[in-house]
Amino acid sequence: FKKPLNNQISIVILGDSMTWGVGMPLTKSYPYLVEKKLAKLGHSEFVVNSLALPGGTIDQHLINLRFYYRLSL
Repeated sequence: FKKPLNNQISIVILGDSMTWGVGMPLTKSYPYLVEKKLAKLGHSEFVVNSLALPGGTIDQHLINLRFYYRLSL
């Protein structure tokens, strides 16, 4: 996870294997592309974190989200 610095805003993306980008290079996943597009538009105040988990259950997504939240405080 990328911890937001100073006044950065964290965008958290939850999802499945499609969000994860199974079978694709990291640079083609949509969470990566969102972050790069925001940076290109001059929005360095955003950091994008993908909590996508291929085949994950709702319970596993909730555990990841809680873990992320504790780390980002």
